[in-house]
Amino acid sequence: MHQHLTLDILRILTMTGAVECAKLLRLRDGGWVITIDHTGGKRGVGREFCTARGGIRIFKTSDAALGILEEAGYTGRIECVLPEPEAMAA
Repeated sequence: MHQHLTLDILRILTMTGAVECAKLLRLRDGGWVITIDHTGGKRGVGREFCTARGGIRIFKTSDAALGILEEAGYTGRIECVLPEPEAMAA
């Protein structure tokens, strides 16, 4: 289960030391999504970085996604998750 995440919430989570890990998820069709694992609340809950209107924000480049983490003051562990390679046709 994922909850929405704004830049302001990410800053608060970062300042309080609640962020366990930031994940950059590469989408098959291109682009990157940020998911933040944090302490507090329910275990296993991640928050996906969202647009101002509440939709999941898709970054064109990993650099752009990393820039948001830097802007929030996050300096911890970052995992990069790439999609599974598609099965090769026989």
